[in-house]
Amino acid sequence: MKKILLIRTYKSLGAGGPVPPLGLLYIAAAIKEAFADQYEIKIIDSGTGGFTLETLKDILWQFRPDFIGISTLSCEADLLKEIASSCKTTIKDCKIIVGGPHATACANTLLSDQNIDIAVIGEGEKTIVELLKSLDGSFPIDAVNGIAFRKDNKNVVATSKEFIETVDRLPFPAWDLIDLKEYIDSPNWNGIPKEHFYFPILTSRGCPYQCTYCHNIFGKRVRSRSPGNVVNEIEYLFKRYGVKEFHIIDDAFNYDALHAKSLCSAIINSGLKVSLAFPNGLRADNIDDELVALLKKAGTYKINFGFETAIPRLQSLIKKRLDINSASDAVHRVSKAGIITGGYFMFGFPTETREDILKTIDFASKSELDVAYFFKVTPYPGSELYDYINNHQEMKTGDNFNTLHFYSIERSYSKINTGELNDLLLLAQQKFYLNFKRFIKGLSKSSNKRSFIGNAFDALGLLIQSYILRKLNKSATLL
Repeated sequence: MKKILLIRTYKSLGAGGPVPPLGLLYIAAAIKEAFADQYEIKIIDSGTGGFTLETLKDILWQFRPDFIGISTLSCEADLLKEIASSCKTTIKDCKIIVGGPHATACANTLLSDQNIDIAVIGEGEKTIVELLKSLDGSFPIDAVNGIAFRKDNKNVVATSKEFIETVDRLPFPAWDLIDLKEYIDSPNWNGIPKEHFYFPILTSRGCPYQCTYCHNIFGKRVRSRSPGNVVNEIEYLFKRYGVKEFHIIDDAFNYDALHAKSLCSAIINSGLKVSLAFPNGLRADNIDDELVALLKKAGTYKINFGFETAIPRLQSLIKKRLDINSASDAVHRVSKAGIITGGYFMFGFPTETREDILKTIDFASKSELDVAYFFKVTPYPGSELYDYINNHQEMKTGDNFNTLHFYSIERSYSKINTGELNDLLLLAQQKFYLNFKRFIKGLSKSSNKRSFIGNAFDALGLLIQSYILRKLNKSATLL
């Protein structure tokens, strides 16, 4: 029996925490289904269990994998190099395969690292099965689409594989390969969970919107799972593992409002008493009263919305084209239903001015949102925004992938400098959260009031401290 070690890289960026590695769990399930008992699979999440390069070496010596698959984000590129080097040094003959967003966007760059043998581009479930068959000698590696590899000291990027059309046919993730309870105490994008622990699920793949800052791993056409298929997964996790909270992480859950309503109805009709949240966000200008009512009845307790900016000119520039008035109405309807509302905002778009950002801050602080997340614009490799910035020499991102995350304090691609952009992010936090009315409303909606109060006071202390420090700073211009 051959062995496969799957590793998820994780780097703490100062907020949030590791979530269950859903992508690797799908990959593991595909391998299990295709090869039955031919492979023993082990998953390591570098964000849990006190992971270090030394503990990795111990696992490598004990497990002795034939293949190692690593899933990584671009901002974790340095960690990927360290892990790949450690793996190759420990087990020289082991093939190292890298997948995930960074491999999809930067396959050629990855292959410049001699410790990395193959990059998987895009959806990996079918590709990994074909690749393993090829590596076992069934057919030449050149026949595998959706990968990049070296041949005769040159990089070969094969034709991208077509997207998986019938996502219902995919096996459910291999949950038995991880301990779900390892993620109980990890903070995540959703904030305070309602239940003891949660699990992320995908009910669709792909997004038809053309937002310039977003990835394109799953393509620009939505491929939805059937309501029955999703409910079967929820029911299994509920009964087998006691999971009562599910975070739906689709890129475009409510693009097809009719399908979203059908799914909610299926969950309601199942009789399962579950809690739902949407940390990735719903499209705020495509939600009506009927959908809100069904979401609430299905168990939804929190919905995030992606606003990004309140400036129509920038909405057009980034191709999100969100109707701000309709979006505000949606927040009102969702909030009125007793559902916690969150909003995502990004500062630092090319051509964005200080006045634009101040208007967005004003919009957010006057909105009915319970929670707001203010981030720096991040040009992820593979996005249209990344290409735009790197085609303007004065704004190039360079090769330092480590700063390509929301919390970087080192960059600005807008018309204001980095220091002022950082100040505006702080100002946004202060104006939004130093609001007693918002605190009381959030407390009334929270299902875990003790945690809410504790977190609120911790955040309040930091905001007041930063406010005082800025007041004492004579160079401050914002407060």
